[in-house]
Amino acid sequence: MSHDLSVYLPERPDLAAAARAADVELDGPDADGGGLLLLGGEYVADVVGPEPVEPGDVPQQVEPSDVPELADVLDACRWRVDVVVQGSAAEGVERAVAFCRALAGDTGIVEDPADGLWSAGRTHRPRPGRDRLVDVVQLRWYGRGDALPAGFAQRWLDLCRAHLPAALPVRFGPSEPPRLRLDVDGDAAFVAAHADDTVYYRAARPCYEGALASAAGRGPVRTHSLTLDRDALADPALRASALALFVALAEAAGAFYAAAAVERDLTWTGRQLYVTRSEPPLAFGGSWLGLPARPVAWSWFGPAYRKLVARSLGLDGPLHRWSDDLPDAGTLPATWLPPELTTSGTDDPAARVPRGLRPSPWDGLLGRLPGRR
Repeated sequence: MSHDLSVYLPERPDLAAAARAADVELDGPDADGGGLLLLGGEYVADVVGPEPVEPGDVPQQVEPSDVPELADVLDACRWRVDVVVQGSAAEGVERAVAFCRALAGDTGIVEDPADGLWSAGRTHRPRPGRDRLVDVVQLRWYGRGDALPAGFAQRWLDLCRAHLPAALPVRFGPSEPPRLRLDVDGDAAFVAAHADDTVYYRAARPCYEGALASAAGRGPVRTHSLTLDRDALADPALRASALALFVALAEAAGAFYAAAAVERDLTWTGRQLYVTRSEPPLAFGGSWLGLPARPVAWSWFGPAYRKLVARSLGLDGPLHRWSDDLPDAGTLPATWLPPELTTSGTDDPAARVPRGLRPSPWDGLLGRLPGRR
């Protein structure tokens, strides 16, 4: 019977140094970098690796949702070493575990099916069933693709650093799982990725994920987004930081509308969010459908909409909030704006849309127009 352990590390490890620390001998390394662990000349374990890993390759089970303090450690991992103990005596198993912990040091994680996750001198034993339901606040910014300012990706990073550093990308890329890292690949890689395509990214708690649309793409409208944990935003200081970022990014993106809406009961696996239900879209296929028929917690109105809604909401500026906190839809009025400005989904676009946001004739020829009333 074998006892399999895996070690995840931010830097390529020194196998020989870890063997000395665990008082075992390392026979090898072989051509692949691994070898055998020996104790008094007798077999202890096979060592496989180290092998490079991408962030998305780290198994989900080593970042359970009920051990969130390990998330940043796993995000930093770039190497994996597997240690397979086949039929060793108890002392051999102990030495193999000691070798793995010596490899991990203060910055890695040991995955041990028998004991759980070990990191920095502490063992974490996840509870069965990692998925849980969470309430989030979804920030979305809507702007014209041809109005997206030059340098917007760098501006996004700068504003996150200034107002809410947790909103910065940890991993990012044009697809899932995102393969690039801000701390390794730098701002220039994020800017370059955004120049070619929409960038999706994972953030640090209390933020979950974000997306930054590129200027390219069909239809006139681009949507950018950031998802935050609602419970964390009960902290007034954190909520104020999120509001400052919300407004600053709306201005930087040249948005004609931005919204902060509470969405309830999303599934969090420990690594990804899954939507079980969602509000009707405001933009579809690059076309703008209209303002939301149901009110949202925060709204920011650009010049294209500000005069149209000022009387209904009593606006004296671009920002509208129902209260200082983040109420969900169930506690807000049933209606709030002139119905000709609002949409309840793709089959019910607004009758009145600011100039330049309607679908193009080319979209109509290709069957991309949303339904009409």
